[in-house]
Amino acid sequence: MGRPLSYVETWNEPNNQGALPAVRAAQLTNAAHALCEGGYGCRVVAGNLEDSPEVAGYEREYESGLDFSPAIWGFTPTTRWNREAKRRLNASR
Repeated sequence: MGRPLSYVETWNEPNNQGALPAVRAAQLTNAAHALCEGGYGCRVVAGNLEDSPEVAGYEREYESGLDFSPAIWGFTPTTRWNREAKRRLNASR
């Protein structure tokens, strides 16, 4: 990896894109954390889950698989964005 590297996000929306199991997503996040702690000085963006109906259970399982307490959490409000986009499209017709 090149330097400087400030932030690492292991997977965008692991609960949707690729349907990555929460345990595996947590393992990848733990590996990124180990790299950052191993001299790269970066910080891990954890989660970055998509707001699906199943997100709460997925997040609990994901968080229980982490070996550290992330300071930064990502979240993607895709469902909300899609709903708003449809509303705006319908309003423009």
